[in-house]
Amino acid sequence: MRTKPGPRRNAPLALLCLLLAPSAGVAAACPDPTDPACRPESGWTLCRAPLASPVTRPTAEARLRAELLIEASAAEYLVGRRADLEGGFTMSRLDQHLVAERGRYDLDAGTFHAEGDVFYRERGLALTGSTLDLQIDSHAGRIVEARYALVEQHARGKAELATWDGAGQALLTRATYTTCDPGDPGWLLSAKRIDLDFDEGLGEAEHAVLRVGGVPLLYTPWAQFPIDDRRRSGLLSPSFGNSSINGLELAVPYYWNIAPNRDATLTPRLLSHRGLQLDTEYRYLYATDDVRRFTQRGQIDLELLPDDDLFGDDRLGLRVQHSGRPADRWSVGLDAGYVSDRDYMRDLGGTLAAANANYVPRRGHVTYTAGSWSLSGHFNYQQPLVEARPYQALPQLLFDYAPYHDGLLRHGLAGELVRYDRKEARDGTPEVTGLRLDLQPWLGARATRPWGFLEPRLALRHTGYRLDDTQPGSDDRPTRTLPLASVDGGLFFDRSAFDGTLRQTLEPRLFYLYVPYDDQQALITNRRGSDVVFDSGLPLFSWDALFRDNRFSGADRVGDANQLSVAVTSRFVDDRSGSERARLDLGQTLYFRDRKVTLPRRAVDTAPSSPIVARATLYPGYDLSVSGELIWDPDDERTQSGSFTVTYRPDARRLARVDYRTSGDTIEQVDVGVSWPLIGNWHGVGRWLYSLEAGISLETFAGFEYKSCCWAARLVLREYVPDALRPDEEDTSIMFQLELSGLGRLGDDIAGFLRSRLPGYTVPRP
Repeated sequence: MRTKPGPRRNAPLALLCLLLAPSAGVAAACPDPTDPACRPESGWTLCRAPLASPVTRPTAEARLRAELLIEASAAEYLVGRRADLEGGFTMSRLDQHLVAERGRYDLDAGTFHAEGDVFYRERGLALTGSTLDLQIDSHAGRIVEARYALVEQHARGKAELATWDGAGQALLTRATYTTCDPGDPGWLLSAKRIDLDFDEGLGEAEHAVLRVGGVPLLYTPWAQFPIDDRRRSGLLSPSFGNSSINGLELAVPYYWNIAPNRDATLTPRLLSHRGLQLDTEYRYLYATDDVRRFTQRGQIDLELLPDDDLFGDDRLGLRVQHSGRPADRWSVGLDAGYVSDRDYMRDLGGTLAAANANYVPRRGHVTYTAGSWSLSGHFNYQQPLVEARPYQALPQLLFDYAPYHDGLLRHGLAGELVRYDRKEARDGTPEVTGLRLDLQPWLGARATRPWGFLEPRLALRHTGYRLDDTQPGSDDRPTRTLPLASVDGGLFFDRSAFDGTLRQTLEPRLFYLYVPYDDQQALITNRRGSDVVFDSGLPLFSWDALFRDNRFSGADRVGDANQLSVAVTSRFVDDRSGSERARLDLGQTLYFRDRKVTLPRRAVDTAPSSPIVARATLYPGYDLSVSGELIWDPDDERTQSGSFTVTYRPDARRLARVDYRTSGDTIEQVDVGVSWPLIGNWHGVGRWLYSLEAGISLETFAGFEYKSCCWAARLVLREYVPDALRPDEEDTSIMFQLELSGLGRLGDDIAGFLRSRLPGYTVPRP
């Protein structure tokens, strides 16, 4: 921020420079405060400097007790009554400094009157003008034809008349207010009257006009704006946009500062195609002891859209989140949502991920931890948004005992007790439900040396059920007990490579797993005689699957195994910095027998080997990374899944990313994203997500940002498919955001949108 030039002597300019410039900047910009180079027109600015530390003003009592010093070229002194000062004078007392061509000090009234090129400053404030009246005792004053600078707020402006009461209140008549440099037409607020309340940190303007780039943008008979970073109740900046599905959107949030640890935001949101929606957000934070060791925090979001014009009914969305430590060793967590209909996320969810969600989660936990063991209670309920009706885990108790081991031998115990429930089938047939107990004690050893490691392990997995509504004649108390044996080992080799600049490692690893076969096909059967699992599934094959002791998720299936995983890793490490320049992984599992344990309606797996997993990460330069993963099935001679990513990031402002991913015949996508500076303060952003198997663009957006020190503008045009199952239905939207430093924001939260949709994006700086 620069002060606006005007006719005055060098001394006041030096004082103003010393007031506004931080100590580190004074030496660089103004080594000699009397030098004309300190004038604002010389290019001196505070725009890119950090905000000053909070201002601490002397108390009124301290000022009254302090010595008042006056220096003048000529003075006429009436003993005990008045002093007339001519030829230029200065007055100082603690943080107060006054410089003018002539003036009068009235001892009886306790006032100073100054005229001609007046300059006055106190802690956090600088003023220049033609005439000044200052009350010595109350520190109130007024100045005509004022130009002012607020140090803490990095703000400046001018006023026909500026008055202040010495108690944190100031009034500017026919005034302007901005945080931009002189000569920068970023934004300027001009008003008939501006009231500044430094105690509350608020400014109020009457009959105000906001100009951006010198162009009048907005008139308002009354406006309120912050002049510091404190929380306070009041209207927030409105947001607006346009969507081909929802129409024109306008949201005007109201922030309610309920207490230091609680607040709420109420946002009426007008959707021209649907109606008026109310969004509410309530947040809280509590400490449960005096030293604030244990905290509780949470958030409740409620969205209500009465009588949606397109949907024809009321729409409701709710989410409750809570986490905390209510006491020593205890932790709690909750994340529960609800929507009124299956299309709610697609119509009003807002993001591509939310629009394609199949379930709304409702989960929570209470955990007690003491040393080596922990006990945790969970519930996990999924509100389905599709026809499928999953089993719900209500409730679930988890136990884990894993003591720390310094020596060779290790042991532990993992346990689970859970009840599964499910709604009746469409034909009214009750679904099988019940309790499941799963216990897994284990014993192992680990020997580690600089050249390798060896870790044998034995475990016993016992699973028992107590079922309801099973097939007549079937066992409603089935059990399954299986031993699991594994041996994990690896070696470490290294050598000097590339003339000693890099060190290459070679790390072979073997993992052998044995689990005997046990027929589990009829472990749980429903009344229709069908085989059922509560939670087991077969995850996609990955690098981690090479070293798991169960190829299934959940406890309803324990896979039989007689197999050996063979893997090798090679790293290239910079010998000087220790940073990893490249990593290569290759692995496969060899099966010594068929895998007879399967999921319902699945065939026995007879393949002699698993897919081959290959991964690579390269850092050709510190600003470029290349990574890829390929899972290839040699039996079918086809790719199960793969990805390839190139990221170029020379600095925080520049990002270019290309990502290709495929998953069999179901997904094949190309994702291109860029965030790059253009010319001057202009910055471009864009993303293109294209589905190769469907031949459509799932999401495309492009936009630009302009960022200066005191204002920013962002515009993004977006087109995306809200529902992947309905590729013909596209939504087109326009998002705009105007950000005025020290005043507020108008429009959509584009910065937040870009952070969620463009991995690695950061808000550019001027």
